[in-house]
Amino acid sequence: MAITYVPGMAARNGVAAAYMALGGFECGSIAVDGRNGLLQVLTGSNDAGLIRAELGTRYEFLNNTYKPYPCGIVIHPAIDACLELARTDHVPVEDIESVALRVHPDALNLTWRKLPDSALDAQVSLFHWVAAALVHHAAGLAQGELDCVLDPRVRALQARTQAEAISTMADNEAEVIARLKDGRVVSRHVRDATGSVTNPMTDEQLVEKFRSLVSPSLGEAGCTRLLQSCLNLEHAPDASAIVALSREHTSVEA
Repeated sequence: MAITYVPGMAARNGVAAAYMALGGFECGSIAVDGRNGLLQVLTGSNDAGLIRAELGTRYEFLNNTYKPYPCGIVIHPAIDACLELARTDHVPVEDIESVALRVHPDALNLTWRKLPDSALDAQVSLFHWVAAALVHHAAGLAQGELDCVLDPRVRALQARTQAEAISTMADNEAEVIARLKDGRVVSRHVRDATGSVTNPMTDEQLVEKFRSLVSPSLGEAGCTRLLQSCLNLEHAPDASAIVALSREHTSVEA
């Protein structure tokens, strides 16, 4: 449950800090770079030089990427490989005897849960998403719901899946090896997972994800209008116009 609790607390703290600042609440002048300040607590050093280094020319924001799948990012390379096996190689799930995964160590350190019993556990289960992608040929919101988590076909494949941590693999790399009942072996090796810095999602993929997330709430027409407004954001008078448009569609659909 901490997965959703932590960002919620961070958002609450940010709002509280903004209201406190508005009310004139002040803090010590060394809160950032002084003794026990933010830098020392987070980095062990008081050097604020990195904050000013290349200011205005280097933007860390450009290293942010969009996630194509609603689960732990260390699982994404394996999902890519499974979708290739399912969609491109057309491997029937009923023909799979066993699955072997070769992944970056973080994938097992963070998403080791093999037979999750809840949607929250499945969200950080390498084994669930590998099985779900092979069974359903998809890795979207529906594959994270409890119905899919408890799907007998998904759970059976989870039980027949083994994973090995490979220290030489990159964190956006994975290999999935499916051994079939007739003795054949089919594999896929992904070196740059979709959505990683080295392989960002295309505009087409982003639009597809936007529609899959927004249409259930706003309907197809409302989704299209909101999408066009977002794509034309540079011509909007301010960002509140986008928020107002979304609020208007929600009200109409409700």
